[in-house]
Amino acid sequence: MWQAIYDSPVHHPGIAWLALVVSALVLASRQRFLYGYLVVFGLEMAADALASSPFLKMSDSLATVLSVVFVILGDFRFFLVAERCTEERGLTVPVFLRALGLALVVPILSSLVRLGVPNVAATPRLQFLVYEALAVAVVVAYRVLLVRRLAAADPAQKRWALTLSHFVVAQYLLWVTCDVLLVVGFTPAYAVRVLPNIMYYALFLPAVYALAPKGEREPSRG
Repeated sequence: MWQAIYDSPVHHPGIAWLALVVSALVLASRQRFLYGYLVVFGLEMAADALASSPFLKMSDSLATVLSVVFVILGDFRFFLVAERCTEERGLTVPVFLRALGLALVVPILSSLVRLGVPNVAATPRLQFLVYEALAVAVVVAYRVLLVRRLAAADPAQKRWALTLSHFVVAQYLLWVTCDVLLVVGFTPAYAVRVLPNIMYYALFLPAVYALAPKGEREPSRG
């Protein structure tokens, strides 16, 4: 039993991840929103990439749980910025909860589709495609509402949120296109699918920083 604990991912890298998360949260709490955001979600993306890589071995159940958590967090990071832009007081508990609720919409809808359509449940590629198509629809609809909610907001904040929505829609549309081609058997689409993966894992956080209003990038807390 003791060796099983020693050899389990709970010990390594689990404890190391936990320490990093706690450290990141403490560091983020002492920063302005943008810098704290980059610290937390930079760590989250690194953990996501590692967990989904072939280098880390874990049980199927743990892998499934982590994949769901990381998918939700991947959408949550966009909604958190967008919802914060709608709030003059900045990051508040209601902003956090609204962003989390929005991030759960597509996972819930895609789960309902899997339950109602056996062919989707039995085909991983179709599951990806359904999730991505729903994400496009949800973000586009959310953007329409966001334009109205940001009508009186600071123009720089409005531009930040809406431009990020374009980024997310473009990323998901690329995934949809590639997965449609893969479903019909056009395997060279794997080469193109690398692009939205890069957007998701490597370019989103730099885009958040680059598009942020100048005041958000000030290093001091203010």
